[in-house]
Amino acid sequence: FKIMSDVQITENSLRTIVCVGDSTTSMEWCHPNWFDWIDFSLRQGDEVNGWKTRMINSGKDGGTIPFFLENFDFLIGRFKPEIVILSLGFNHLETADDAEEKLKELVLRIKELGSNVVMWSTYKTIREDLNPKLSTVRDIYKKVASDLGAQFVDIYEEFSRYDLSKVFDYKYLWENAEWQMKPGD
Repeated sequence: FKIMSDVQITENSLRTIVCVGDSTTSMEWCHPNWFDWIDFSLRQGDEVNGWKTRMINSGKDGGTIPFFLENFDFLIGRFKPEIVILSLGFNHLETADDAEEKLKELVLRIKELGSNVVMWSTYKTIREDLNPKLSTVRDIYKKVASDLGAQFVDIYEEFSRYDLSKVFDYKYLWENAEWQMKPGD
């Protein structure tokens, strides 16, 4: 990410990156995941300062924008991050009508810390019935990023390039009524 390379690290400083998101960020159940990959890449890619990067995973299963607003100081603010990566959206399928205003509020609070914001969209899934909703959430993130000067990464579009039946091969172990998934889906 361009914004990550723009953050200057001085001799005695530490670059802190906080990742905020739902289960697709917390990922306690899947390693390596995208958080692990970014952490490893930053540490290996910058031989001089990579080891001065502190990655914090503040992702929470079921996390929503209101949850992170309510717990802002504990999950984001106390770390005084140079960069915050927002990867939310899957839990906003039914509440997309107020997601834009809440997202703006969250981004502005992050910017008040002096942090750069990277907004990472939801990705396309093999559930074609859910993709229009996920696309709508992606569009909200794209608009808010543009309006507030945040960097936007369109993961939804990136996932559209692949045969998702080969990407999503995890078998769901429990029931999820919200996504109409049964064990084994």
